[in-house]
Amino acid sequence: MEIVRAFKGRVMRISVLSTGVLAIAVSLLNNTGGKGVLLGGMTACAAFWVWLRSAERLAVDKRGGPYGMVLISMARLALYGLALVAACSIGPEKVWGVAGAALGLGVPYAVTVWAAIVGAREATRK
Repeated sequence: MEIVRAFKGRVMRISVLSTGVLAIAVSLLNNTGGKGVLLGGMTACAAFWVWLRSAERLAVDKRGGPYGMVLISMARLALYGLALVAACSIGPEKVWGVAGAALGLGVPYAVTVWAAIVGAREATRK
């Protein structure tokens, strides 16, 4: 279980850092897009952390029932939808806000894939 906690911590730290760097980079191009990346990225990081924590608890306790993760996943998707709707009201250029939020929503998943590949390489070297 320590491996799962270490992986979760690594992914969350890198996701938040990557979201901030990406938001700054996009803000140089378009301020509304940068705000959208920050909104979407932080929403995705929070929702992804809750999802990972629930999965960890469900693996240990098994009290969530057969639909425990389905309900958490549906709530996460609803939160993503709210973030995209909120991105429409960020600035006068609605398209840039929504595009930035959509880009930000993908950051934790890209970091998860990257961390899994790097972790697999490190495991095979030992």
